[in-house]
Amino acid sequence: SREQPVSMAAAAFDQALDRVLNSLERPFILKQEQRLALEAFVNKKKDVLALLPTGFGKSLIYQLAPLVAKEIGSIKTPVVVVVSPLIALIEDQIKEAADLGISATQLGLGEEKDIKSCRYQVVFGSPEAWLSAKWENMLSTEAYKTNLIGTPVLALTASADLHSRDIVRRRLHFQNAVNIIVSPNRPNIRLAVRRLVTDSLDCFDWLVKNLKERRLDMLPVIIYCRTINTVTRVFLHLKSELGDSAWVGEEKKGDNLLIGMFHSHTLPVNKSRVLSSINGEGNCRVAVATTALGVGLNFPKVSHVIMYGLPEDPEAILQQVGRAGRDGSPAHAVLYANKQVANTDNAAKTVLQESLNGCFRKALYSHFEEEVSSIKPGHSSSVRRSPPISKCCTQSASLSMCLVDRWTD
Repeated sequence: SREQPVSMAAAAFDQALDRVLNSLERPFILKQEQRLALEAFVNKKKDVLALLPTGFGKSLIYQLAPLVAKEIGSIKTPVVVVVSPLIALIEDQIKEAADLGISATQLGLGEEKDIKSCRYQVVFGSPEAWLSAKWENMLSTEAYKTNLIGTPVLALTASADLHSRDIVRRRLHFQNAVNIIVSPNRPNIRLAVRRLVTDSLDCFDWLVKNLKERRLDMLPVIIYCRTINTVTRVFLHLKSELGDSAWVGEEKKGDNLLIGMFHSHTLPVNKSRVLSSINGEGNCRVAVATTALGVGLNFPKVSHVIMYGLPEDPEAILQQVGRAGRDGSPAHAVLYANKQVANTDNAAKTVLQESLNGCFRKALYSHFEEEVSSIKPGHSSSVRRSPPISKCCTQSASLSMCLVDRWTD
């Protein structure tokens, strides 16, 4: 029957995937959506649009693809081509692939002859790099015609709103694509918004207080700012308010600072210090950053995300909120709406206005889902006055004790 070959192919895929997972040094249990995306892409040769929340494990899908294709035996030396917009993200994912025993490189860094001969299982490149004649023509060579995993497209994102999804489908010419969508609305993150009426930075007083009291016992906090100048201003304010408490240990040196900056012009050594600390290997507990810190990077234990200034669009808000609580523990995300609204689109301004008048959660996630409900009374709220208008909102440690319920492990 027609169903029998399909069933046999599905069984062969399941067995191949299980063998690959069992061969990895680190144990992995794939989520159903990861498995479905991988099967559609590798086994069924279908286009896939997968909208999976931050921290869900999107990169693991295409990292496993060449291993599974080789295990099935359909391709001798399978290759996955990845188009990624950020160099920092590419570098992080190459390291991640290496940890899994997967050979990966990016255009312009790996040996050209090795890339062209399909030595690497995963080849990364920016959109601009892939459009250059040299690399574009390479994809038409016999080596890539033979070893590229089919011709389907696997589109992975965490933050495409309803309108953007239609654009992606049209521009990638999807035909009968498999759509895999997981709600980005994560109930472990408490959301709140507060309108700032002055340029004073006293909105961070609660953070200074807790840094002084808890020191290295604090879990990581990320403060996102719209500009490098604002990052510097907030960092210097925190350093001034902390005084000698800004350092741990006897020496006042960079490695001992409890706070750090991260933006496009930050020195590599300082970026490394911040990244290591957020991942649990360093002294920095509060990172003041632009969006240079975030997309595609996995920080499992960030307890608080503070957006100092309205991000440019709902997708940016979603991305920044998604840095918090990736390990599933209770976390907080608060938007401090200051006067910085330049280069902010109307959709983001609508989210802000609706949040101030009602529920931040509904205002944000309605751009990504047809129906959105509040988690529970007081879980997602607007913070406009003291005391808080709800039982549990992210305002300040001095006003709401629930804010500090996750400073320690």
